[in-house]
Amino acid sequence: MKEDIKTGTYSRFPNTTCVIYELQVTDREIEKMKRVLHVFIRSRQKYLYNLLGLIGVALKEPVEFSNSYFCSQFVAEILQRSGIKIWNKLPALITPDDKVTDSI
Repeated sequence: MKEDIKTGTYSRFPNTTCVIYELQVTDREIEKMKRVLHVFIRSRQKYLYNLLGLIGVALKEPVEFSNSYFCSQFVAEILQRSGIKIWNKLPALITPDDKVTDSI
């Protein structure tokens, strides 16, 4: 999903909160992320929003479906598939409030 400030979520819900994070990565990791993302983009019509996964996060029980992601789950999945380990839990349990694991 590509967000557009004029026609997307922010136009319908102007009080929506947004947070932008920065992560230091290598050029090699960037290339890996681009390759992984390209796989998703090539088959974008088969992906769905994992609404039930949000309930799973609230219950601390992962709800995963093939080809279905909520926003932070998708980001965590891209990072994980690119070899970037930030959290010690499944992508299906990651929220925007999760901090980087201390041991990493």
